Amino acid sequence: MSYPFQAVLPAPGHFNPQRLAPTLLWQSSHELSQNCQVSMELTVLTLLAGVSMVAQGRYDLKMPYGAIKPTSINVLGVAGSGEGKSLLYDKVLYVILEAQRQQRREWRKRLDTHQGELEEWRTEEKVLTQAIYRKQTKGGTAERERQSLRELHRRRPEPPREFRLLYEDTTPEALFSGLETAIPSAALATDEAEVFFKGAMNRARSHINSLWSGGGTVITRVTKDDIVLDDARLMLLLMVQPGILQEYMEAQGQQARDSGMLARFLVCAPPSVRGQRFYSLHTTPAWEAWKQAEARLATLTRENLILTHAPDMPREVLEFTEEGAACWIQVANEIERQMGPGGYYEACPDHGSKLAENVARVTALIHLFEGHEDGIVAETVLMAMDLCLFYSGQFQQVFMPPPREEQDAFCLNEWFNELRQFNWRIIRYNDVRQRAPRSLRDKKRLKAALEVLIAQQQVVVFTALYRSDALSGAAEHEQLLIPPFALSPSGAASTTLSHVAVSRACSTACHDIASGNRSRQACRLSTWCVARIASTASSGSSPNRSSSKYNRTPWTPSRKPRSWISSASMRADPSLRKASRRCRS
Repeated sequence: MSYPFQAVLPAPGHFNPQRLAPTLLWQSSHELSQNCQVSMELTVLTLLAGVSMVAQGRYDLKMPYGAIKPTSINVLGVAGSGEGKSLLYDKVLYVILEAQRQQRREWRKRLDTHQGELEEWRTEEKVLTQAIYRKQTKGGTAERERQSLRELHRRRPEPPREFRLLYEDTTPEALFSGLETAIPSAALATDEAEVFFKGAMNRARSHINSLWSGGGTVITRVTKDDIVLDDARLMLLLMVQPGILQEYMEAQGQQARDSGMLARFLVCAPPSVRGQRFYSLHTTPAWEAWKQAEARLATLTRENLILTHAPDMPREVLEFTEEGAACWIQVANEIERQMGPGGYYEACPDHGSKLAENVARVTALIHLFEGHEDGIVAETVLMAMDLCLFYSGQFQQVFMPPPREEQDAFCLNEWFNELRQFNWRIIRYNDVRQRAPRSLRDKKRLKAALEVLIAQQQVVVFTALYRSDALSGAAEHEQLLIPPFALSPSGAASTTLSHVAVSRACSTACHDIASGNRSRQACRLSTWCVARIASTASSGSSPNRSSSKYNRTPWTPSRKPRSWISSASMRADPSLRKASRRCRS
């Protein structure tokens, strides 16, 4: 018997928070978002990153197909300056940073004790070495002293391991050395990720990928001892401004995509909350859920303290229930199907291939954070699926921007919106080339952008007749660019200006000038082809001038219009020469 296939993946761009609403993760994130005036999307993902920091060293995840994977996730938050990244970073990681500072003070005390023990050991080693030397010079064997020296070397005091989970501005050698000599679990976390994208850590992409996958890596240098990392854990939490990320993507983005490092990230690029953050003296912030979240983070942090004494201690392995495993397999299969031709992840198979594993890891983190004791159930898998697919859409927005011609078309239409505010409705093609944003003055780029706008029915390009057929002589034509009518306030369908109507208007204006009618309306219409079209404000929304990269005052025509009649036509017809002189006057 065959059963109908029922998809579990939500539609692209759709997110339903009802499934996550009862969880401590969602409630604590909501309180933190409201009280700190930070976007909810970034708060949830940052809190998940904090859980991963303290969970990866003590917990692993057994996948439904049998492989053991870390509970590490890589997180990238993209937000402008003033969006609350630093405040959110400090609030979420406060418990971890405080524990690290306290343990560092105790580590310094143990280090002082170790220095004294090491000095005693070296003194004893020196005594035995001198005893062996004296006996050898007298012809003896000194076998007993040799045996004592070997036992002494086996009892060499080991330096205390530092409890260090967080690294911020570091080099690859320092980070990997810390994973070997301190605890074998670390997080590269910073709210100013410029130090990562422009620093030396960016060159260690292959090692970062190996540690994310749970494998080992070896760093070999000629002048230093090898750094061997077996079963170590590393996760990344990077918060960066859009401009810095854009600069990095232009310089090294393709290499980072090809290496697979960016495909492993969960990305959040929330809309700006500036202009919406208001405080009130009549409301008292609620922190009940967040206090529970901090207590849970503190508990998971304390579980890592044992790594300072037993770094090789086995981790606890989390497993799926039978229903949870079946649910994850269905999610993974649907994601795999979407990587085929015509699928949602066809254009980003690198990201799609890591998405199912990220769903499993986020499932384990939610399971741990909520304090569940048994196996991972299907409901938790669906929660993680909702979150990961939401951030997957933001990954595509950040790392898969539209083609250049579409970006140019958007920029050009923003410039047209500025002109619409001043009732400029028709403009010559040559004037667009001369006065448009500088990047669009290139003929090929402008043509490609116009084709996009024409296909979207945003503009119309046509040929205008400068003088009426009633006038003798050769006719002259020129290409014009015409924005369409906007939607009326009543919601009527949008229409575009008729080519015939524009041609008749231009011809009538030229005929009026040639006939002696030199009104301002006729001269302006014939010289600049300005026709009245409903502004974008009539649709109920005004153009956002502050968001335009090319925010400038639009140009205005000269007070003395030029003649639209060619010199060849005037030589052929003296009456046109007189009309041209009247127009200039």
